[in-house]
Amino acid sequence: MNLEKLINFSYLFHRYPPGGFSWPIRIVLVVLFGGALIMAIYSGLKTKKVSGHAKKLWYKLQVWGWTVGLIGFLLFYFREVRALYLGARIYLLAWLVITVVWLLLMLILHKKNTPNKEEIVKKKEEYEKWLPQQKK
Repeated sequence: MNLEKLINFSYLFHRYPPGGFSWPIRIVLVVLFGGALIMAIYSGLKTKKVSGHAKKLWYKLQVWGWTVGLIGFLLFYFREVRALYLGARIYLLAWLVITVVWLLLMLILHKKNTPNKEEIVKKKEEYEKWLPQQKK
């Protein structure tokens, strides 16, 4: 694999790139984009069962999965049929980078914004301390 091609702009922006992907890259891309679609379907089912902060994460994963899977397969298709300008290598490379960054930011922000379970219990006890108690 020649990594010098990644800094060659004429290679990345070629308006009519020759050939498609090699078989190992095709398999990896199909697994990646197919896995994203499977994640979207699973997240849609999981969203209905959970609530709270977990529901927000599953919904975001569902949106991520549908977007990554559908746009990824579309860019993959453009490359395979050698579509003029749309099959440029830079689009798929940029989409893969955006996909990874988007997923990492989503997971990091979820971890940061999700309250700790002990904090929730402590706040609930503090709140219930001031409520009138029922007589037994």
